[in-house]
Amino acid sequence: MRRSPRVYASVSARVCVGLRACVTHVKSLPIFQVTTMHHMEVLKMDFRIFKSSLLPLVLLWFICDTVAGFVVTAPPDPVVAVFGGDVVLDCQLVPAKPPQEMEIRWIYMPLTYSAPVHLYKDGQEDLTLQPLGYRGRTELFLDNVAQGNLSLKLKSVQVSDRGQYKCFVASAAKHDEIIVTLNVSGTGRSPWIEMDSYTSNGVRLGCRSDHWFPEPPILWVNGKGEKVAAQPEIRYQSDLQGLISVHSIIEIPKDSGNEYTCVINNNLLKETKEARIQIADAFFPRASGWMVAFWILFFLMLGAVCFALVLFRKLHNNIQGKNFRLQH
Repeated sequence: MRRSPRVYASVSARVCVGLRACVTHVKSLPIFQVTTMHHMEVLKMDFRIFKSSLLPLVLLWFICDTVAGFVVTAPPDPVVAVFGGDVVLDCQLVPAKPPQEMEIRWIYMPLTYSAPVHLYKDGQEDLTLQPLGYRGRTELFLDNVAQGNLSLKLKSVQVSDRGQYKCFVASAAKHDEIIVTLNVSGTGRSPWIEMDSYTSNGVRLGCRSDHWFPEPPILWVNGKGEKVAAQPEIRYQSDLQGLISVHSIIEIPKDSGNEYTCVINNNLLKETKEARIQIADAFFPRASGWMVAFWILFFLMLGAVCFALVLFRKLHNNIQGKNFRLQH
């Protein structure tokens, strides 16, 4: 499998970091000191003893310090933020560079390079170009920038914040960037169930909840924990913040049980909200014996009246016809 140049560059940079740490440790030994002004000027020891093992290490360290540059890295998986909360978009510089030598530019991908969400240059933050929607909601970890931590903290996350962010780093000799994807999710309020209406067969139940994102799946189960066979009607509606209200209606036949649960899931946050209702038998329309007899008798009488009217009209027409013929 062919590896991308970024993979090799990242590995090389991390090797250089390891070499730097190793050489730093060696430099601290009393028998081996390298001046800080020059990478290797004076070796205060018998060079013949150590040259075979330490010289390649020191040379690699020197090469890394002058040639390797840096690589911008971030975790590959999308970041999931909770609506209204704070989130950190991770971005690391390997190896770390002095902040005064870098420009750090966080860019929301629908926006342009000239409208950064957060900008750091010349050793300080510059928020003059920051879009209004991000004012007061972004910050860098300034105490850790020198250690290569270029992560962005985004506060009071909104639905409109979701998307791709670019962590762009530039020095006088090199620049690099990486994309961080942000997903926003919100678990709404606990649902409530209400009697929507009566039907000829039973009742219609409604389940409502709001402040969800994205559109949540909704499920009805009976008292046995089984999914209700009837297909529910589901309606979604967005508010001004982009959050979702959900309303589900289902018809419950009178002989299908009395206990039902409305379950709403947030698959991104792995959270569930539910509401349960116990329907008394009195709420189901039931036809009593005398009511059945009444309606049967009513329709029989109605049929008899209709039949009598038709027969009367027919006899009346026959009599009129005979009278007409007798007159002529």
